[in-house]
Amino acid sequence: MRKHFIEIINEYPIQEIIQIEALDKGNTSEANIVISTEGKYILRKLKSNQQARTEYFISNILSDAHVSPKVLLTKKNKSFVEKNGGIYNLQQYINNKSVLNKNIHFQNLGKAIALFHHKMNTVNEIEEQEDRFSLEQLWGKVMEQPHLYRLIKLHGVTQLVHQILNYQHKDNCYIHADLGKWNLLFNEDDVYIIDFGEARRGNYHFDVAAVIASTIDLNQTSESILKNLVQLEKGYVENHNKINWTSVIENLYLWNIRGMLAFLCFQGKNNQQNSLIIKQVLDRNERLTSLIERFFIKDED
Repeated sequence: MRKHFIEIINEYPIQEIIQIEALDKGNTSEANIVISTEGKYILRKLKSNQQARTEYFISNILSDAHVSPKVLLTKKNKSFVEKNGGIYNLQQYINNKSVLNKNIHFQNLGKAIALFHHKMNTVNEIEEQEDRFSLEQLWGKVMEQPHLYRLIKLHGVTQLVHQILNYQHKDNCYIHADLGKWNLLFNEDDVYIIDFGEARRGNYHFDVAAVIASTIDLNQTSESILKNLVQLEKGYVENHNKINWTSVIENLYLWNIRGMLAFLCFQGKNNQQNSLIIKQVLDRNERLTSLIERFFIKDED
């Protein structure tokens, strides 16, 4: 066990530490499992004390609804520890069962997202996090790389980006803003939401679209996909608000295209690989949005 971590954990009122194990890194944090004589915790390194305060605030609101792990306070009632230039918090450990997308309980997933939005709807103000991957900024980076711009234009994405930039989505809620499957924990019948490093004002359909894009298995039959979407909608509507599927489609375009551009700008290797990524994203988006248009949009007022 590294002395560095021991010093941080000793700031918290927990019992003797037995072991510290590295956990897979998330998008915005590094994490370790802390095993003590009284149970398990997750020690996370965060990007700023602003994020740490937001994490504690949100988890405190959500913990009674069982949709987020509880963040602990230190012995001095602080929501984070600052040591050696790093910001850390300690949170409740949730046993995450590895599930295939086809085995997800979509009604419970919809319920968890709805409860998150419902609880956050009662909040007047939080310290909003920066949108690190805004479409405007990503498109600016694309324009700075002529070879990438030409490739994207070749695939017809340029017009699509301008279309998305013209969407008008009203901010109606504090949203997670990075609600992909990687920020969900599946424990028995409960679904937990983690990592609020992107939380800010937005439209709740953006979170719904992010969850759909990352959890729906497009290798399944159309019937199975639609069944999962219906169950997700049921869980959401029963616990928060109606889903506007036209807004979901627009946010699917926004989520998928900005994710694709972020990959191309920061991780893209070569034109052949990039062309494959673009085609895969466009094909997946087309299949999913076509299904939604055929079976949900026709029933909207």
